[in-house]
Amino acid sequence: LPATEGEAKVVVTPSLSDGPGPATLDVYPLSEWKLLEEKIRRLPSFQDRTKALKRRYIHPAQDLVVDSQGRILLPQDFRAAISLSKE
Repeated sequence: LPATEGEAKVVVTPSLSDGPGPATLDVYPLSEWKLLEEKIRRLPSFQDRTKALKRRYIHPAQDLVVDSQGRILLPQDFRAAISLSKE
């Protein structure tokens, strides 16, 4: 991802998929995440579905810096959530 203003960043959050299979993470370029946040912000905040979406998807999201080789360092809680080990 090219950095337009300083460091390149992405936003990582646990996927909402509840289906069978391993847990996954969703990764967004920062600009796309801001658009998604704005759409979610416009939803009726008093509805239980909106509250759940914010609690499960928006609140755990983290901004991560992309290094010069296009890599990110996942925080331990995300690595544990998707059962990622050093192997």
